[in-house]
Amino acid sequence: MPYLSQALQSNPNSTPHNILRDGLIFFKGRLMFPNSFALIPFLLAEYHDTVTGGHLGFTKTYKRLASYFFGKGMRASIMAYIRQCDVSIQ
Repeated sequence: MPYLSQALQSNPNSTPHNILRDGLIFFKGRLMFPNSFALIPFLLAEYHDTVTGGHLGFTKTYKRLASYFFGKGMRASIMAYIRQCDVSIQ
């Protein structure tokens, strides 16, 4: 993503739907992060395992996360996480 950040710095209109704000890249209003983002396990636990997450399975967990975040491979990461959860309502 460094190339995208550089492109947006030099020309904010260089890529459609992307905005650089406070050093963070947003895609269609959602925070964009790489697959190596260190907080992915925390986000998955927060949006799935907590009382508000409710262990509601893939679709609801994905929709909740996707409303705020965007990352390549996010769908697969959520699916893998939920497959390992013994409490999920599948």
